[in-house]
Amino acid sequence: MTKSLCFATFVLAIALLSSQMTLAQNDSLNRYDYNIELRAGATSNDQVPFWLRTNQYGSRPSAGASGGLIFGIRHRYATDSIKKTIDWRMNFESRLNIGRENEFQIIEANIEMRASIFELSLGRSRDLVGIADSTLSSGSFSISGNARGIPKLELSIPTYWTLPFANKWLAIKGDFSYGYMGQYDIFTRTPRYDREHVFSHQKSFYLRIGKPGKRWALSGGFNHNVQFGAEKNQDPNWGLSGFETLWYVANGQMYRGSKVGNHQGSIDQAIDYDFENVHVMAYHQFFYEVGGLIHFNNLKDGLFGISLRNKRRSSEWGWNKAVIELFTSKSQGGELDAKMTPSGDEDYYNNYLYFQGWTYQGENLGNNFLTNAKYIRQDLPHRDKEYIKNNRIYLVHLGLDGYYKSWNAQIKTSFSRNFGTYAISPEGTTTGPNRVIGPPPYFSAVNQFSGYLELNRDIKRLGVNVGGAVAVDRGGLLYNSVGGYLKISKRL
Repeated sequence: MTKSLCFATFVLAIALLSSQMTLAQNDSLNRYDYNIELRAGATSNDQVPFWLRTNQYGSRPSAGASGGLIFGIRHRYATDSIKKTIDWRMNFESRLNIGRENEFQIIEANIEMRASIFELSLGRSRDLVGIADSTLSSGSFSISGNARGIPKLELSIPTYWTLPFANKWLAIKGDFSYGYMGQYDIFTRTPRYDREHVFSHQKSFYLRIGKPGKRWALSGGFNHNVQFGAEKNQDPNWGLSGFETLWYVANGQMYRGSKVGNHQGSIDQAIDYDFENVHVMAYHQFFYEVGGLIHFNNLKDGLFGISLRNKRRSSEWGWNKAVIELFTSKSQGGELDAKMTPSGDEDYYNNYLYFQGWTYQGENLGNNFLTNAKYIRQDLPHRDKEYIKNNRIYLVHLGLDGYYKSWNAQIKTSFSRNFGTYAISPEGTTTGPNRVIGPPPYFSAVNQFSGYLELNRDIKRLGVNVGGAVAVDRGGLLYNSVGGYLKISKRL
């Protein structure tokens, strides 16, 4: 069955490209784009290196030797201008891995309708949530583009809209959505974990201060993300109706002493400045999960970044963009000298009700340097009831995008020091006035390096793009591995 599906998908992709090639060349008004990409690669030690599987929107190769077919089709808006009152677009991308394990992945599948500044979207999309560099970042805290998108219905103002009454100095954007996350292991009152359906809620609001054409702009805002579902299985006396549950989820209202669902998000700030040759964006994210930020006891944690974009390209070689980031999550408000709070330490991405925590289809929705169970070395100390086995880290991340003649290059180098979780530390976990210290063994700090190099170029006479990438992991957190791939792609 799997082999038949693989072959059928390949034939369908070729047939669609062949049937549309003449139309794409002869009809200048055609709004469909097609792309097809073939990959061949290999990885060592039965592992896929970190940067081959991270922030790829779920598009990942298989471990070992494998081939891949990526096929996409898009219907564009007629224009980027919002003056066209009603318009629509569609996005679809799939990946077929053929190797030791055959796998068909739907990376993106959605349809969107635009009416003036508003956009209504249904399906799975490529999502980034939070202010950070969009191409070279280590990953936002909330949604980094690491996992596949959660299928959802979303209403948004997707790009900054200038308020008409503020003399062009103020602009806003935001979104509001509900989605379906699939089945998760949920802790019930039995006590045991049962497989139950889980849903998501996500909203954000961002404000930008700065007149178009000026050198500077300030921006900031928040995002709020919730997992919820199976409340009546957790509490047989659950008293809220379905609509009331949705309302309590959306506004974070307390019910019987706690919020409904698993809440987390970030509060973001950034400043942009245009120098003559370089555009600079400096940004920061505060993290929140169970309430530590309200008490100001996890302010040490955050994502700090500077993105530099080169506005002047030299003739033969140079750089397009450079990013440096510091990501810290070691504090979590649980240090021995930290203020004790009713909610306790944050334990980022873990949750006692939803065993898989802030993940989707087994992958982190947020920053992937917080290590989930299937990637961490199994000989490191851990607690069985934690899905994210390492969420206290210091990370320095460097990213560079550059070129030499007709070749484009992207480099990522990431150095982290990892401390496990509070549950496997001599400090123990905190809730209210209580500190609970578990038995040894405890997690000893380990270092990790992950690197990535990608090269590609257009061959204009053939109308294709060729290239490849190599990635490596070395350290005490992840299994050592190296891997890479070669690719050829064509866009119509």
